[in-house]
Amino acid sequence: MKRILIMFLFLFLFTCACVLTVHAGEQKTSDTVAGAGARMVKTVDGIEYAFRWCPPGTFTMGSPEDEPGWWDDETQHSVTLTRGFWMLE
Repeated sequence: MKRILIMFLFLFLFTCACVLTVHAGEQKTSDTVAGAGARMVKTVDGIEYAFRWCPPGTFTMGSPEDEPGWWDDETQHSVTLTRGFWMLE
């Protein structure tokens, strides 16, 4: 549940930052994507927000069983992202 709330908070903040930046016309960098980890800074009301590009792809999510702190409800599984996204630093 905590993960879902964090994801919704991130999406809300990202959407607000992008919408406000477009309206304020204070975009500092291009929205073009240079590759994984590319950095983009948006300014909203004088506050800078830095984002990193997360490209589409496939990765393994979850902890291995031998990892300290592993819980028995965690199972590793393959996840495929079909679209990339910007994540707040």
